[in-house]
Amino acid sequence: MSNSTDQSFAAGYRAVLTGVFVGIVDTLISLGFNVAYRRGGADFPQDLINVSYIIFGTVFLFFIIGVIYMGLRSISTKGSLIFIVLFGALTIIGLAAIGSAHLADSDIENLRYRGILRGLVLIDGISATALIPYFYNSPKFQESVV
Repeated sequence: MSNSTDQSFAAGYRAVLTGVFVGIVDTLISLGFNVAYRRGGADFPQDLINVSYIIFGTVFLFFIIGVIYMGLRSISTKGSLIFIVLFGALTIIGLAAIGSAHLADSDIENLRYRGILRGLVLIDGISATALIPYFYNSPKFQESVV
């Protein structure tokens, strides 16, 4: 492989692994939020949002987000900025869409599902928008973790 191929492979590898790392950290934060939200009196079925969905879904989601970050960085010199704007907008759109979502038959359950979903989307959105570009560009993180 040529030197430019090695550098693009290393950049892609770093982007994906940064996404996975942020996904693992985000999973722990999301699980803590899930426990706190449900202990705060919000008792409702775990049909839509449960621990296994949070664990596997979040890590897989952030793997895909890492691939998207890699793709945006490879096609544009402003890839990080495009990524931040894109995922900031997706977070805002997701939060707005949750407000009109009908997730359960009971109005109380519907409010509780919306509350936990808003929290999870906010956690994931902030992590994707801010942490992936930050850690990707952090030499100390790249040296110590990736």
